[in-house]
Amino acid sequence: MFIKRFFFDVAFIGALFFAPWWAVILCGIVGILIFQNYFEALLVGILFDLLYGGVNASLSAGFGFMGLMVSAVIMFLLEWLKREWRS
Repeated sequence: MFIKRFFFDVAFIGALFFAPWWAVILCGIVGILIFQNYFEALLVGILFDLLYGGVNASLSAGFGFMGLMVSAVIMFLLEWLKREWRS
């Protein structure tokens, strides 16, 4: 399982650099649904903010930590849903 997670992480970080923002979010959702405790989604959210965020950036609506906030909300929501579905 570690090898699958490693290759998915490489593809996820590659998507951060070469794919549109909606594809990065979709990769994060897939990773959270497939893997247990997929904290790499938070790391990619931070990297997204560092690369594309900023005070005057139109994508972040003037708030610098939008990628981290979106990834954290999606992660906690999907982790809660996974627990509910399995019980």
